[in-house]
Amino acid sequence: MTFSPRQYQMIKMFHEASAGISLHDMKRYDQRPFRSMLIRGWVTYNKRVGFAITKQGRHDFLTFLSQDISRKSPEMPLTAYFDQRLFHLKAKGARA
Repeated sequence: MTFSPRQYQMIKMFHEASAGISLHDMKRYDQRPFRSMLIRGWVTYNKRVGFAITKQGRHDFLTFLSQDISRKSPEMPLTAYFDQRLFHLKAKGARA
């Protein structure tokens, strides 16, 4: 799961909010990411607290923040899209 830049900023705002966000206050923000978050179930409305992040929204946000990007085999060659010759680098194990 990924967040668009607008979704990321909004879900972060909901995650950091100690209380819900009122209907009146929510009107100030871009409705495109807000609509998509309602559809995905990341945010819900409650008359008592206003709009708030759901358990699913918090889970997806925290999962997004904690994604491990390390390689399983760091000794393997870099992606084929990186041409070492363009930067005058020798490939490991290559002869001069």
